[in-house]
Amino acid sequence: MRYISDFKENDRIIDHYLCKQKQTLKTRTGKTYLSLRLQDKTGQIDSVSHGGFARRYGTDVSYQFVIDWRESGIVEAKRLNTFIEKVKAETGSKTVKVMAVSMGGGVIMGYLAKYGHKSLSTVILMHTVFQGLPVVGDLFNQRLTFDAKAIQMYLKQSMAGSEPWLSIVTLLLGALRAAGILDPVLNGVEALVNYLNPELFQEFMGPIFAQLPGFWGLVSSPDYEAAKALLLDPVTHKGLIAKIDDYHYNVFNKTPQILKAAMKDGVRCYVLSGYNQIAIPVGPNALNHTDDGLATERTSGGATCMPLGEHFPANYKQAVQDGHNHIDPDRMIDASTCILPEQTWFQKDLGHASFFSDECLDFLLWLANSDQLLNVRSSAKYPQFMAYNRVTGALAPLK
Repeated sequence: MRYISDFKENDRIIDHYLCKQKQTLKTRTGKTYLSLRLQDKTGQIDSVSHGGFARRYGTDVSYQFVIDWRESGIVEAKRLNTFIEKVKAETGSKTVKVMAVSMGGGVIMGYLAKYGHKSLSTVILMHTVFQGLPVVGDLFNQRLTFDAKAIQMYLKQSMAGSEPWLSIVTLLLGALRAAGILDPVLNGVEALVNYLNPELFQEFMGPIFAQLPGFWGLVSSPDYEAAKALLLDPVTHKGLIAKIDDYHYNVFNKTPQILKAAMKDGVRCYVLSGYNQIAIPVGPNALNHTDDGLATERTSGGATCMPLGEHFPANYKQAVQDGHNHIDPDRMIDASTCILPEQTWFQKDLGHASFFSDECLDFLLWLANSDQLLNVRSSAKYPQFMAYNRVTGALAPLK
């Protein structure tokens, strides 16, 4: 991580800093940009953000749609439809290209389900929740567990590049785990949490998060119905249930059919998924591969993933034999089970939707600019599995 005092004029800033001030302004031509004042312990700096992709693709033909993540994907899809029609009218184009990020995946799926795909030429799902988020299903069903290995991995990942004493803490936890001391402590914490679970749900989970349709769009079957029975009353929450059921059964559960129908009609659909990182080390899915936030199995549309730190056995065979190899060189991911195995790319060690470096942006532009349907064998530069270098920003074929 670079300190703010190290930056010079016209340097590109790619990291996380405290935002002291943010203003949404417009250029003379009417395009929106952000004026930011960033701060760390070495000082402050004023910066301007047009969005990395928009800057490279062209700010005059790039439009940003901001979703309300609390709402149902179907409700937000109605707003998106209005927005797309406005863009078409302004540009005179019959179709648009859409890049959905994170929670935007549910919105674009709602759009495809309710408004079809005639207005779209390309859809890029970049590290999105279009297939849910396991940790939400765990929390909504009161599955709170703690895993010593997951916590150690999480701390090691979080403290990488931090102060030396933090690394000592990670090593100490590793020693405690190896000595068999950490597990009993975590078992005690888990028992306490489970004892307090009813109060936590009554005062926190149920009244707050369970009232937000956007969160229900992250819960997959069979967790969905079980969570509804725990958190929602059929009479009191009748309207909410109708809204979330519409999304779950008419969008979420039909995602494969929706995407394949769009592909059949000529829409170029691409899926991008990060892996080899751990997210929140809580729940039975704590050792899932993630992009430092979202589970790889879900952001990829169904990849078969080994737990973090483990590899497929030597005798493992690709789950779906389609004549092409879809197993990564490290033998941790089998992409043959994805909804779109030929149009799904994986980025090892790339943080959640962190396509900020020039080489990452080049990859996005390659996808967005093509008028032909690309696949994971279209370019030797961009194979199905790539590795991201956090220091240099390089995105290269995984070997």
